[in-house]
Amino acid sequence: MMKCGNAQCACRQDPAKRHGPYFEWTYKAKGKTVNVKLTRDVMPMFRAASHQYRKLRSLLNRLETLSQTVLRHQAKLPNPPTATDRKTGIFSYPRLSPMQHRLTSA
Repeated sequence: MMKCGNAQCACRQDPAKRHGPYFEWTYKAKGKTVNVKLTRDVMPMFRAASHQYRKLRSLLNRLETLSQTVLRHQAKLPNPPTATDRKTGIFSYPRLSPMQHRLTSA
């Protein structure tokens, strides 16, 4: 709950009379904190979007960990693969055998 800017308001003295609840969306843009006040009717959408964002970040972190595991495994091979698409410059992983796959997922 928040205090308002009115010096005569009861919210200044009594925490039970404070105003709110107010909903805000806070994020960083160019190193600055940005606060956007939200209305009650858009809160469910922002709550769902926030949940989806956290889920996406979790999946991306998992993908990064798996990629690092594969790269560490590839670096230990006697002849590491060097398959790169010349047009795009994108490295492509060779297919792993079922045994190699079990080793990387453990």
